[in-house]
Amino acid sequence: MHAELRAQHVVRLLDQAFGTLPVPVLPPGRAYQLLVRDQVEWVEVDHMGGRVSAVMVVPYPPGIPVLMPGEHAGESGGPVLGYLRALQHLDRKFPGFAHDIHGVEPTAHGAYRVMCLKDDALTGGSS
Repeated sequence: MHAELRAQHVVRLLDQAFGTLPVPVLPPGRAYQLLVRDQVEWVEVDHMGGRVSAVMVVPYPPGIPVLMPGEHAGESGGPVLGYLRALQHLDRKFPGFAHDIHGVEPTAHGAYRVMCLKDDALTGGSS
């Protein structure tokens, strides 16, 4: 397991993810309003590039949010999604040792997914 952690560069990815401030698109309160109005959808981490999170994403450890509601997840190859993909890989490789990540739900095939705001909710198509 330790060899795989090194091979996936988890410590470096963690440092990059928490060393990068996500871009806020909406205040958290507005993101919450869209959430309760069902202007959200589940998006797998592999497809989250360019999307805006509707929920807080908090990996434990360290228990610090990597994304807040209304923040841009970054591009597909960016640090936040890279870190989440590395954790997803480890969870798939070592069943029974899954990471505890608030705001992330694993699918039946082991992919991570996060509730994101619908694109048309951001452009004013829905309210």
